[in-house]
Amino acid sequence: MKAKVFICQHPGELVLLKNLAIITRQYSKESRIILLKVSHRYFQGFNLEPYRQFFDEILEFDFVNYEKNFFKGFRQIANFIGRIKKVSRDISADFEEIDLFLGDSAWLPANILLRRFSGNKNIKNITRFTFGGAENPQVKQDRLRTFLCNLYGFPFGVYKIKALSTKQGKFVDFAFAESVPGNTAKIVGPREKYAETDFPYPVVSRIGARDKKDRVIIFGDESISRCYSEYLPDYETFLGKLAGFFKALEKKYERCKLYYKPHPGDGKRTMPGIDPEKYEIIVDNVSAQEIFDDQRNNIRAVYAFSSSSVAAGSFFGIPSYTFYRYVANQAGIEKFDAIFGQAASKYLFHISNLKEIGKIDNLKRSNPKNIYKQYRGLLRV
Repeated sequence: MKAKVFICQHPGELVLLKNLAIITRQYSKESRIILLKVSHRYFQGFNLEPYRQFFDEILEFDFVNYEKNFFKGFRQIANFIGRIKKVSRDISADFEEIDLFLGDSAWLPANILLRRFSGNKNIKNITRFTFGGAENPQVKQDRLRTFLCNLYGFPFGVYKIKALSTKQGKFVDFAFAESVPGNTAKIVGPREKYAETDFPYPVVSRIGARDKKDRVIIFGDESISRCYSEYLPDYETFLGKLAGFFKALEKKYERCKLYYKPHPGDGKRTMPGIDPEKYEIIVDNVSAQEIFDDQRNNIRAVYAFSSSSVAAGSFFGIPSYTFYRYVANQAGIEKFDAIFGQAASKYLFHISNLKEIGKIDNLKRSNPKNIYKQYRGLLRV
């Protein structure tokens, strides 16, 4: 028997995996579809029930990280690995041929899962999904954090990582410091042509031509002034630019329904410059990808300072905008340009002045051709 095993470490990955499960089920009814879900904190309050129908089995794991309390962290990781070993043995006993799919993440849960499953003799194929990568002149390796994390992970045999930080030392992300198993598949937005390793976002349902596109969504981040202070002008200038931007946006879309989606870590807090009375606040704990998957036929445009949510919107063929070029200083523009350059898409636009609000709203949307053919090859179905 065959199995397709999908690893999900973040809520934003679920829509992608759901679509892959739908394609797998359509072309390989004999394959067992298993989801291994790591309970990232953004899953708190998340409704997983609508997704259960797409998977034959969902196994949930607690999130693990590099804890300051080593004894607590070691105990959590040991329990995590013990569970993985059992699941890997059980899957191997039930299935002779297993394909593994996961995000190209160097965070500890994905690192451990990749290490443990790659040693399973029945794993025939490993695919790591990436949204691209780019060297960032405003990010450096945090040597002390890198050393401590690798020392922490050494007893568990995980792959070596490097910790990345801003030039002023604020943590950004983890990246692998050595080659890891599997092939990478780059997820991109709708294009005319694709490289061999490029895959358009798998949107299964068709876009309705008659739907009224009257919704505009702002993806917020109340912590910008604290987290990105080195990339912003002085605070008063920052506030003035934000207020001016939102005022111009509200005027541009005065006939549309305006929505504000707080960052998962913000609770109900909104960004400075936003008048909550003019927006419907999206309080449900849903990912941006879920919103696009469900409402893309009604969304006119999406906006964010620098959130990955707008890159995801462009993958759905939704006009998507950042406004960091209007707000940030030169160092910030260079930093975010490096990040978003990897997600180049005609549906993604970076606003530099207020006249550019709504500039690509009238782009015609279309679904990529031969989408099933491409993904059938990737999924081996």
